[in-house]
Amino acid sequence: MSWSLPNGERRQYSSGTIEDWLYKYRNRGIDGLRDNPRRDRGTFRYLSPSLRTEIDRILTACPDAQSSKIRTILPKTVSNDADAVSQSTFYRYVAARRRWLSSLAAPVNSRNSVSVTSPENKLRIHLIALLMEKSVPDVDKPKIDNLAVLSSFMQSSTAVTRRKIAVVTANLLGFSPTVISDVLGVSQQLCLRYISLYQQGGIEKLQINEVKKRNLTVVRSYEDATVDLSTLVAGSITNTSLVRFAIISPLLQPSSKTLKERLKEISDNLYLLPNGILRQYSSAAIEDWYYKFRKHGTNALNDPPRSDMNTHRTLTPVICQSIKEFLKEAPQLKGSNLISRLDDLGLRQNDEPSEATLYRYIREVRPLYVPNEKEATLKSAFWDRSSVSEWILKIVLGSSSPQDLAEECDGTVPFDKLVDYAISGYFLQRRTALCVLSDARGIKWNLIKDICGVSDDILYRCRKYVENGRTDELFNRKRRKNSESELSKKKRFDTILEIVHSLPSTYNVNRTTWTLPTIRQALIDTADIRVSTSTISRIIRQSGLSWRRARTKLTSTDPEYKEKVKKITAILQGLGPRDRFFSVDEFGPFAIKARGGMTLMLKGETKTILQRQKSRGSLILIGALELCTNQMTHFYSQKKNTAEMIKLLDILLYEYSDQARIYFSWDAASWHASKRLYKKVEEVNSREYRKMNPGPIVKLAPLPTGAQFLNVIESVFSGMARAILHNSDYGSVMKAVVAIDRHYEERNKHFLENQKRAGKKIWGKERVPAVFKETNYCKDPKYR
Repeated sequence: MSWSLPNGERRQYSSGTIEDWLYKYRNRGIDGLRDNPRRDRGTFRYLSPSLRTEIDRILTACPDAQSSKIRTILPKTVSNDADAVSQSTFYRYVAARRRWLSSLAAPVNSRNSVSVTSPENKLRIHLIALLMEKSVPDVDKPKIDNLAVLSSFMQSSTAVTRRKIAVVTANLLGFSPTVISDVLGVSQQLCLRYISLYQQGGIEKLQINEVKKRNLTVVRSYEDATVDLSTLVAGSITNTSLVRFAIISPLLQPSSKTLKERLKEISDNLYLLPNGILRQYSSAAIEDWYYKFRKHGTNALNDPPRSDMNTHRTLTPVICQSIKEFLKEAPQLKGSNLISRLDDLGLRQNDEPSEATLYRYIREVRPLYVPNEKEATLKSAFWDRSSVSEWILKIVLGSSSPQDLAEECDGTVPFDKLVDYAISGYFLQRRTALCVLSDARGIKWNLIKDICGVSDDILYRCRKYVENGRTDELFNRKRRKNSESELSKKKRFDTILEIVHSLPSTYNVNRTTWTLPTIRQALIDTADIRVSTSTISRIIRQSGLSWRRARTKLTSTDPEYKEKVKKITAILQGLGPRDRFFSVDEFGPFAIKARGGMTLMLKGETKTILQRQKSRGSLILIGALELCTNQMTHFYSQKKNTAEMIKLLDILLYEYSDQARIYFSWDAASWHASKRLYKKVEEVNSREYRKMNPGPIVKLAPLPTGAQFLNVIESVFSGMARAILHNSDYGSVMKAVVAIDRHYEERNKHFLENQKRAGKKIWGKERVPAVFKETNYCKDPKYR
């Protein structure tokens, strides 16, 4: 089923969306049906601090600088950062910073704004002012002419030439080569070279010097080119056509060379255009001009006008007529307000026609509705704010009679009633009366809005009511009265809090916690008060209450918790170069079967996992994580017992036989604290055993009871489960074993190559970094 929306559109919603709305309404009431605001509103994550600083400096120098120009004149050091930011994000940040800077009442050198006292910042401000075509402060008059020329070249030249001109401009402004080098990123030697070249031959010398490096020939437009003006075909001869004719003129002369060879010679030249810019053209462009000239003459060398110029394909006659009527009623109405009115009337569908098209049409049509000379003379005296304020003040004080106003103003409005409302009415009536009188006097809407504090929509509604003869309805509209007394509000507030502070079972509600619908029903049953769930939610928020989820916290019940943690921390801090510390634990048993999780799927598809599956086998993984080098040692077993721990001890004694001491840290499982295991440790540390089997001494550092969350290897197991077992469907136990072995092999190889980062890099989606820390919660209950 499709639904008709208030804006005139027809929309169809999926069953999933409607179901989502239903459950949101049941849980949170009408508030749950609103769109959540963007979490990143007002934030700009992709803008680096250096880029933000440069934008602030530019806006400090030129507050009204255009966003597009700001992006083109950013320094080289932050230009890459600006390219990585989207255009819309960049423009939004510039607009936000411009509003913030304009709202500051402090001077430029205050704490809240960018400091401009350093020479580098002064140079940046001067260069930005030149690029923005603004006057440069504190510059002598003899330099102004040179700066104007340099500014025009700086805005129209290539990047290399623009940098040279910027160096020369900074020198004329009196800045030292050191400051110029720091700001523009040019070495001091190059700065001195550019300055000397400019002193020898001006801007042309700077450009030609760059041309010599590229082995190009400079042709001074059509003055140096061989041009036979007698071959010009009669037509519209412009500066553009004359330059292009001069470029292709050698092709019109007889020659023994082929056309391709002559095109190559001409394209190797660099042409100095009449505006002072050096330009090189491709052979394809020159060939195109050549054939156009032979077919159509000189007119073909001019740039053709746009075929759709002065046309608006998407504008319908209804939209055009509506815009003309709006402008006829209010010639000074803003374009944005006109477009919003078209949207209200439903004349735009899917943002067509575009705002750019509408703005162009409004600019074309608006001059037709500018007031005539008589009206302009009548209204010009009231386009001054002080005059308008004085005129309105006379009306409010009763100094202007209705007869005087009738002679001054246009229209047939009831001046007697309007003056009475303006003097003795309540606030809204006084404001409406003054708006109607000011509009009848011909005062600009901008001044009326500024003085009376109204919007365009209010003025437009006032004018419509007056034109339709419904002036009395402006002042006789019924005011909405609140029938609820303060006493009943207080009773409702107290009753809701009384219900919330009681258990649901007290009000015969078969729940353990309150919800908005159950509170509403209890309110009806006990006090016969009928309010919406949104009102109940607002009252609960006002009282400082809110729904919060209980947080499950892992804790230890060991009375010696602090002492054991301090002991382990002391061992880790005092490890020698031949000492190793192992975090030991078991993962599993876990069944090999299809497991669920997040995956990429087409819209409308849903992956399903059977709740009851036949297991393809099970595994127990026994591992030891060495915290110094972050290496993982593991093997597989079918049970957890002391024999497996002794097996792990033998493996580590063999792998780390060159070490002096190894430490074992594990939780308080029974097989970790068995007499047999302790006897094995004593045997390994005995002199007889060490004489026959040289190796490290074994030390035990058990974790506190119930403190599995401190076991660092739990984090590594969690990362393996997320990366290997999550969303898996292995066909056999062997395939799962191969995947797990490969995961730990890659992990060990990575930390061998990056030992400095070992323990800090998250590998395979570990829950927390693999370091011993009392605040870490390494154990993840979702994957155990």
